[in-house]
Amino acid sequence: MKATRYAEGLNKKLVLVIISLALLLALVLPSDGTGVVQASPGTETLRPDGLGDETGLRIDGTPAAATNWESVDEETPDEDSTYVYHDGTDYLRDLYNIVDHSLGSGKINSVTVHARCNSRKTPEQASLKIVLKSGTTTEESVEKTLTKDYSNYSNTWTTNPDTGSAFTWGEVDSLQVGVSLREDKAGTGDYSRCTQVWVDVDYTPFSTAISIVGKVGDTAITTITFPEGAPDATVSDPYNNVDTEADPQVLHASASDPVVRLKNTSGGTLTVWLEITTWANGVAASEDYELVDTTTTVAAVDDVLSADGGAASVDTAVSMATGTYKALYLELVLSSLAGKSGSSTITILGEAA
Repeated sequence: MKATRYAEGLNKKLVLVIISLALLLALVLPSDGTGVVQASPGTETLRPDGLGDETGLRIDGTPAAATNWESVDEETPDEDSTYVYHDGTDYLRDLYNIVDHSLGSGKINSVTVHARCNSRKTPEQASLKIVLKSGTTTEESVEKTLTKDYSNYSNTWTTNPDTGSAFTWGEVDSLQVGVSLREDKAGTGDYSRCTQVWVDVDYTPFSTAISIVGKVGDTAITTITFPEGAPDATVSDPYNNVDTEADPQVLHASASDPVVRLKNTSGGTLTVWLEITTWANGVAASEDYELVDTTTTVAAVDDVLSADGGAASVDTAVSMATGTYKALYLELVLSSLAGKSGSSTITILGEAA
């Protein structure tokens, strides 16, 4: 369920800002129209497309490629035609940027970096470490002894070493991957070489069968509006276009009322994910949510949707059985800007439970 959101700035005497959140909804079901949960895993393969932060290895081949990353980017391995290598006993490494993902969408289960490498001589006296860099963190695999014949080696990360949490697609697009190579013993004439590096992203596709409806009935919501607020203000009384301004969200310990409800229209139980893009023009300082049973009262909106008004992907850990509803509360903290407009997109997805 994708939704485009917009914000409009309004200058008044007190320089207030009005923020509007528009949801352009499109329910996407599988082709049979039954709303069956997409639970089968998917894999997207990403290959090097540029130099990373480190270029420590030498290149060779017949003829050698122009750059290090072009020595290892081929889809079908060309073995000794193009490769990177190192013949010293100290570890040296290459890092490569990879192409952005284009197919995958869903919960990322793991990121596996592969390298096809060998040792030049027998007995083998050359080694490899597989490398992944995310943010400011560079992590290497355990040492792997290479064989005389080219073989595939890999290392799998189930969490992002820079954050300690599951990878997001934005983090995957920013990854650098590579290899660290060495000759194990000086004077052997051996060296280690790699002809191919690639990344497999394993993910579970999300269901898009969660709809956004009004407080009563199943009428689809097209707009949620946050009333005007002063710069830096917290706006906690948004309303939707079906229930109108006369029936806004209410926070109260004994009699609260959400801004909208979510309905699971699939054929199975789903765990709700909320994904948003960055608010344009910096109109939002942060955004919070609560997703609860429709009978639960909410006095404060505390769960972080976006800590800085930027893009985020949040596993709410809230499960919805087929045909059930949940109440969604939203709260927006405005930035210090006034008279600005911007837009963002919220996508409400379901992970098979």
